[in-house]
Amino acid sequence: MSHMILSPFQLLELNVISAQDLVKVSRKMKTYAVAWVHPDRRLSTRVDSEGRNNPTWNDKFVFRVDDRFLHGDTSAVMIEIYALHWFRDIHIGTVRVIVGNLIPPPRPHHHNHFQLGMRFVALQVRRPSGRPQGILNIGVALLDSSMRSMPLYSQISVSAVGYRQLMGEEELNHHKDDSDHKSSGIHSNSFLLSLASKT
Repeated sequence: MSHMILSPFQLLELNVISAQDLVKVSRKMKTYAVAWVHPDRRLSTRVDSEGRNNPTWNDKFVFRVDDRFLHGDTSAVMIEIYALHWFRDIHIGTVRVIVGNLIPPPRPHHHNHFQLGMRFVALQVRRPSGRPQGILNIGVALLDSSMRSMPLYSQISVSAVGYRQLMGEEELNHHKDDSDHKSSGIHSNSFLLSLASKT
């Protein structure tokens, strides 16, 4: 049992920063993004009410991933962008990026440690039709391996959590009719909240 509990993992940090030139679906569109690495743990940004089709969110998420995921040829970060609507939120576009294109592989003389530090990239947004429309700006990093010795690393009980949830802010529920896209990974993070309150 102990080898399962202590199985190594990494903390992948994703910063969903902003987008430009999204398709205009309404005159005063309000947008948010939903991000995940595993479909059962999706996290939502705050809603941008001012940028319209050039929104800024600047929200950070942390995803728990293992080496198999990091080395997988098809492992990807998924981000969907939505506009609020009174009946059903409108899917504006999607970004799918292979993790191997974001996190450089480890160098042999670095003892299999991945290169650390936030990497910023601009990615093409694709509409539901598949047509390109807009750019999404994100930052991605692997948190320092020294986190292995910290409670946040060794006792984290959820596979994904947002920085705002770590600081005790309420869970965001943007969607009115689709629970699959609501913020996830929040219901089991009492340890994380207590840790944040001590810092």
